[in-house]
Amino acid sequence: IAGAGFSTCSARSAASTAIPVAAAYGNAAQSSAQGDTLANLSYQDMQGRTEATAFTGVSQGGSDIATSTTAVANAFGFANRDADIGGNIGQRNDGAVFSSNLVNSCCNTNSATITSSAIGNSIAGDGYNTTTIYSSQQERLGFGSVEAGNLVYSPTGTNVTSASQAAGNTHTMTNAFGYTNIDNFQNNQGYVRSESAVWLDTFNGYAVSSAYGVGNSMLLSNSASDTRLANRQITEGGVDAVADLTGASATGAPGILSTMAIGNAVTGFLCGNCGDPAAAPSISADNNQLNYSSVRSFGTVNMLGASGPVIASGAAVGNTASFIARRGN
Repeated sequence: IAGAGFSTCSARSAASTAIPVAAAYGNAAQSSAQGDTLANLSYQDMQGRTEATAFTGVSQGGSDIATSTTAVANAFGFANRDADIGGNIGQRNDGAVFSSNLVNSCCNTNSATITSSAIGNSIAGDGYNTTTIYSSQQERLGFGSVEAGNLVYSPTGTNVTSASQAAGNTHTMTNAFGYTNIDNFQNNQGYVRSESAVWLDTFNGYAVSSAYGVGNSMLLSNSASDTRLANRQITEGGVDAVADLTGASATGAPGILSTMAIGNAVTGFLCGNCGDPAAAPSISADNNQLNYSSVRSFGTVNMLGASGPVIASGAAVGNTASFIARRGN
C-alpha cells in the first residue's frame, strides 16, 4: 500500500549534453521463474490523497538534450522462461499521477528528445516457452487524475521531439511458444490527460509534438501456440490528448504534430507458426468494452514565417479492438 512517490531532476549548465531522468512509483513489484511453476498472487493499492510525481527541468545550451520522466501508481512486471505461470494480479489506484518535463533552453545544435509517461496501473509480462494462465483486475477510482506533459521552449532548436503518454490502466503480455489464457478486467473512473507543447522561434531539422492518452489499454501477443483472451474494459473518466507546435523552419524541414485519445483499446496478436513451421494454433477472444466518458483530441500548429511541410494528425476514439492471426514465418 503506497503513500506517495516523488522524483525531481534539474540541469542548468553550458555542457554539451543534458540527460536528466526522473521516475516515481507508488508500488512496484517483479517476479520471475525459469524451469519452474510460479503463482503470481499480487495486490497493489495506492490510496486516495496521495501522489506519484516525476519532474525534470532543463535550462542549458549545448548539442544534445535527452530528458524523460515516468510516474506510475502501481506497477507489476514478470518475466518467465520454460515455466508454468498462474495466479491473480490486482491493482487499485485512487491517487494522482503526474509526469512532466520543462525545457527552457537557449538552443541546441544536434537533437532534443523530451518524453513523459504517466500511468495509473501497469502490468507487463514476458514469457518464452511458458504456459501462462492468469487473471487480472485494474481499477482506477475517481479521486486523482493521471497527467503527462511536456513544455519545451527554445529560440533555436534542432531536431526537437516532444512526446507525452498518459494511461489509466495498461496491461501488456508477450509470450512465445506457450499456451496463453488471460482474463483481463480494467475500470478507469479518473481523468486522463496527455499534453505536449513545443514553442520554437526557429528550428533546424524537424520539430515534433505528440500526445497520446488512453483510459484502458490491453495488448496480448503470442507465437506458435493457442491463445485466449477474455477482455472487459470500462472507462468513465474523461480522456484528453492535447498538442501544440509553434515555430518557423530555418531549413524547410517538416513540422509534425500528432494527437490520439482513446477510451478503451485492446489488441490480440498471434503469429501462427513463427519459429515453428509445424504449428497450427488458434486465437480466441471474448471482448466487452464500455465507454461512458468524453474522449477528446486537440492539436494546434503555428508555423511562423519561413517553413517547410506541416504534417498533422488527430483522432479521438471511444473503443478500438483488433484481433490478428498471421500465418507463416
